[in-house]
Amino acid sequence: MDGLMITLRSIHIAAGMIALFVAPGAMLTVKGGPAHRRWGKIYFWAMATVAVTALVLAAWRPNYFLLMVAVFSFYLAFSGYRALYHKRPGLVGPLDWTATLLTLVASAGLAVFGLVLDHMIGMLSSYIATVTAFSVVNFTFLPPVARWLWPTLVGTPLVTIWVSYYKGRFKRRPASTPALS
Repeated sequence: MDGLMITLRSIHIAAGMIALFVAPGAMLTVKGGPAHRRWGKIYFWAMATVAVTALVLAAWRPNYFLLMVAVFSFYLAFSGYRALYHKRPGLVGPLDWTATLLTLVASAGLAVFGLVLDHMIGMLSSYIATVTAFSVVNFTFLPPVARWLWPTLVGTPLVTIWVSYYKGRFKRRPASTPALS
């Protein structure tokens, strides 16, 4: 079973890399032209492969957060792909409704995870969002993309280090005795 999961993870990573590198081909070519359609289809099917392998991997190791992220992220590619069919009236069908409902359930699950997530991660992540807002408004000397991204690029590794440090520290602390009332 481990060999199968290693193979699926390799396929997942390869498909993700393909999606990462072919998306600019679709973005930078003439919309509706043959190159745009070709790169767009490769991107869509690479994302479908990422989603399917993520679903299997997340179910195998029970990681419900990643399972819901896989559903949600694939829905974005799926809905973009299906939008071409929606240009013709009457073509929104059961497939579209099923995907929408699955994504609604996954999104609700992500909201629940957000409510029960680790306090430290939630608070530090909100601080990254606050720094991002401040940066976007005030750091006009930076290019717009840098204003938006630097807080996440700097903050995420720092949050990871901070949380790891405190998790280790909390594990070493002796269990506290209940307070007497």
